[in-house]
This record gives sequence, C-alpha cells and structure tokens, in this order.
Amino acid sequence: MFESIANFVVGNKIKITVTSIISAFIIMSGASHITVDTDGRVFMAQENPDRIMLDSFEAEYSKDDNLNFILTPDNGEIYTPENLKIIGEMTEQLWLLPYVRVVDSITNFQNTYSLDDDLIVEDLIKDPFSISEQEAKKAKDIALSRIELKTLDNPNTSLTNISVLFKLPGLDLQKEIPLTMEEANKLVDKFKSKYPQMDIKMVGTVAINSLFAEASQDDANTLVPLVIVASLIAVAILLRTFFGTAAVLLMIILTVGVTMGTLGWSGVPMNTVTAIAPLMVVTLAVASAVHILSSARQTMLETSDRTIWAKKAISEHGAAISVACITTGIGFLSLN
Repeated sequence: MFESIANFVVGNKIKITVTSIISAFIIMSGASHITVDTDGRVFMAQENPDRIMLDSFEAEYSKDDNLNFILTPDNGEIYTPENLKIIGEMTEQLWLLPYVRVVDSITNFQNTYSLDDDLIVEDLIKDPFSISEQEAKKAKDIALSRIELKTLDNPNTSLTNISVLFKLPGLDLQKEIPLTMEEANKLVDKFKSKYPQMDIKMVGTVAINSLFAEASQDDANTLVPLVIVASLIAVAILLRTFFGTAAVLLMIILTVGVTMGTLGWSGVPMNTVTAIAPLMVVTLAVASAVHILSSARQTMLETSDRTIWAKKAISEHGAAISVACITTGIGFLSLN
C-alpha cells in the first residue's frame, strides 16, 4: 500500500506540496482564536461529582476567588504597635484592588461584646496607626480567646493572614486574573520595600490560577524553542546535511503552527497540560523526518535519482511511522 502511496506522492509532489502549504496556513490562522483556561476545575470532567457539587453550591450561593496575604514579622510577634500599623495600612490598601468584595484582617475584625444591656460591635483595633503597647497587648489577649480569629492568626502570634475575597465577573479570566495579580504584586512589592522587616507571601485561588497561566506562557516561550533548537542540532550532527536540517526546521514550524491552529479552531481552551502539546508533536515529527532522511541518504549511495530516494523512503518507512504516530496518539488519549 505504501509503495502505491509513494508513487502517487512523488508523481504529484508539486500539487501536494502547494496544497499542503495552503492548507497548513489556513489551519494555522486558527491560532488567533486560542483561549487560555486558568481555572483549576478544567482538570475535572463536567460529570465529575465533586465538580457538580461545587458548581451547584456556587450557583446557589456565590463564587468567590480569594487571595491570602501571609505576613511574618522579623521579630516573631504580630501584636506590636509597629506591626499592627503595617497590617492596618495594608488592610486599607487592599480594598483598592480590582473586584474586591471583602477584606478581613485582625485590625478590622468585628469584635463583639456586651456592656450592661448593650451589644457593642467594633474593630478589634480601632486605630492601628496610633496604638499603644498596652492596647496591642489587650488586642492580643482578645484575639487568642476568639475562635473566629484562628483562620487569621496562629497560636503563637508569629504570623497573621489578611484574607481578600474577590467577585470576578468571569467574562474574561485571561484579563481579570492577571490584572488582579498584577495589582496585588505591585502592592506587595511596595510594602516589602517600605517595611523590609515584614515578610509577605500570597496564596489562594487567584494566585494559583495566575500561576497556571504563567506556567503555560513560560512553557511556550522557553521549552518549545529549546526543544526545537536541540532537535535541529541533533539532526545536523547525525545526518550532516544542511538542506535536510532546513527541511526539518520548515516541518517543525508547520507542525507547531498546525497544532496550535487546530487547537484554536477546535474551541478547546489551552491550559498547563495542553500548552506542552507542541513539544510532543515536534518530537514525533522530528523522529519521523529522521527516518525518511536517513533512508534517503542510504539510497543516495546507490543512485542519484531523487525520485527513487523519495519512493524508497516512503515505501519502507511509511508503515512504521504511521503505526508509531497512531499508537502514540492512542497512548496520550488514554491519559484522559
């Protein structure tokens, strides 16, 4: 069968080449439609019971994305006038982030107690910018006695957490999450520079989703070019042919372009897993090309007829290459 295919391909090489290139560029245009899904639930199927439960819960109540800012002072004690001032200042600044719904910290914790027949509700620390040592100690005693503050404080009060809840519109997570993280990073950098004695770290769904997007982008910007360069160097060293290496480069460009274009046309969003798909495709494509080129080089010693080189390479290696690609595809599909 592959001998007939080889005869057909060689006999119509110009038509096939032109048709293939035109088709490739049409498919590659789909790359402009690629979207990135940074939501962690992309790794769960629609029928996953846990995802169904989560979606139902959020539909009935609300969907909140969060960022937790973990503050750890060098002196190991949160409840000092200086540290409480930093926490109070940061709490106020965090309200200015995009899409913020709630900011909770120890300074604005709603401390509730009774006084005679009255119920008093006030901030645990009324004025963190002018608090005394005695007031800081009193606030610490109250905080340690309140179970509600266990999510914001640790038992030895060496660190604290400022919890921020966001109400993202969900219309374009590719812009909403990066914008939120960009502003949050600017704020953290500002406070680290202003108060070097306070270590600040971020964690939460917004940070995780942002890292998913960054990881995908980093892979596309670093891993793919490195794999392509390494493959070309290996081909050049092993086959010692300039035109063969150039042909492999052209094939890699078309292969990666068609892969990303197909992804765009399919409507399937890119995530941290699908972002490395071009690497897998390049690996298969280069391996297949090396088989064809090495066969052609061997036949080159027997005859100078390029037609025979191509026919023999396709007829002898076409079946093996096809089986390798199909079984590899089945293997990756089984991972789903």
